[in-house]
Amino acid sequence: MQYLLNIIVLMSIGWTACPVGYYEDDCGTCWMPYCYEYETNSVSYDLEETECDSDSSAWVIPGSQGDPFFNNYCDGSCPDNFLADDCDHCWSGFCYSFFDDGLNGDPAHSVYYDLSIQECEGYGYNYYAPDNAANPDWNSNCVSDCTGNPGGDAVEDCAGMCDGDAMIDDCGDCQQSYCYDYATNTVNFEADYACDGDTEMFVEADSPSNPYWNASEDQCGICNGPGYSFTGNANEDCELNVLDIVAMVQIIINGAEYNYDADMTGDGIINILDVVNLLSVVLGTGSRTSDAGSATMIVSDNSVSLSADGYIGGVQMTLTHGQGFTLNLTNDAMFAEYKTSGTSTILIIVEPQDELLFTTNQSFDIAESIVANSSGAIMVDTVSEFGLSAAYPNPFNPATTVTLTVPSADHVSVKVYNLMGQMVGTLADGMMEANVYSFTWDASSVSSGVYLIRAESSASVDIQKVLLVK
Repeated sequence: MQYLLNIIVLMSIGWTACPVGYYEDDCGTCWMPYCYEYETNSVSYDLEETECDSDSSAWVIPGSQGDPFFNNYCDGSCPDNFLADDCDHCWSGFCYSFFDDGLNGDPAHSVYYDLSIQECEGYGYNYYAPDNAANPDWNSNCVSDCTGNPGGDAVEDCAGMCDGDAMIDDCGDCQQSYCYDYATNTVNFEADYACDGDTEMFVEADSPSNPYWNASEDQCGICNGPGYSFTGNANEDCELNVLDIVAMVQIIINGAEYNYDADMTGDGIINILDVVNLLSVVLGTGSRTSDAGSATMIVSDNSVSLSADGYIGGVQMTLTHGQGFTLNLTNDAMFAEYKTSGTSTILIIVEPQDELLFTTNQSFDIAESIVANSSGAIMVDTVSEFGLSAAYPNPFNPATTVTLTVPSADHVSVKVYNLMGQMVGTLADGMMEANVYSFTWDASSVSSGVYLIRAESSASVDIQKVLLVK
């Protein structure tokens, strides 16, 4: 049995006002006054107020205290003791009397909207909340689904398609069904599942033929990822950073088992070339315009220095020596590590900033060396003896240039003599560190002829013959 009236709501969409005799609520909905018959629990809209006049009927004005159906929810809230349904209509609880108690002269089967729960139960009546099953209009399913069907259950899928079948996979990603065109090897997600039967096939989101479905995260949290195994991840922590460079250096100097992920160059060997490649990825340097194209390595009995015409990404060497060998690597580098095993030492220096790479306590031989810029190995001239290079230009007028290699710190003089043994110029005279030096002799003040450029240290002498032509 229905205890509440079914109300007819006339919407005023597009109207500027309600018809005469109607009442507009906060939502712009027009409501008609009605005559409520208590004994038959019915509503009459075709009666005038004067006709609604009996002991068992009452004239109800929309929005009045006795009207639980008037919608004033659009202002954001319902009055006390009212609840909003799915349509945002406000409904009041009510107190229902099944017998004639004579209260306020009301007939039997009376409905009271102005009684609290306590008052209702105090009179021995039944109190019904707005959402009680006895209220046939409560929770009206006036909300349209995504197809526009009031009361429908169609919803948008995770891809935003109404009533679509896209699904969330194990990685939390939305996977769509699609049409696959095997003639053009293309995918169409916008086909609304109407595939061309001649060249297309329909692939459901969770079909085994969909390579993206049911993807799972690998150890690195990457959906369908390779796990720890990806190029550069030398320490298997799922991130490419400086720690991978450190791990790669340790692999090299310790001779650890081959690590596929550390092999940046893919040549099957882990060495300084892999380190500089990873360094470019981690630091985002890429190919440098200032990369060195060549370098000169100066080797003495107890030190090695390196001079280059640009950026050096790293140096790797293997030294052979006697027992008791000790090594002092430069501190002016990103990383510098070495390991000595018996009479062999392997060392790596990443981004050296100083020309002096290391010093030792005894002589050694270089069994192997690799010098690299930011992308690969470069040519290296190794110099281990005191001496002058060939002068250039030669013959000359009025100046010529020579380079001097000093393999170890010493007192060095570079002077120019004529064929009579007379000194006509001094290019250098003093202590020099192990390095390669360049000197230019300007002969503007002397006459044409043959001259000798003489370089002398405490243990060596070298002479270059030059011809001045004016």
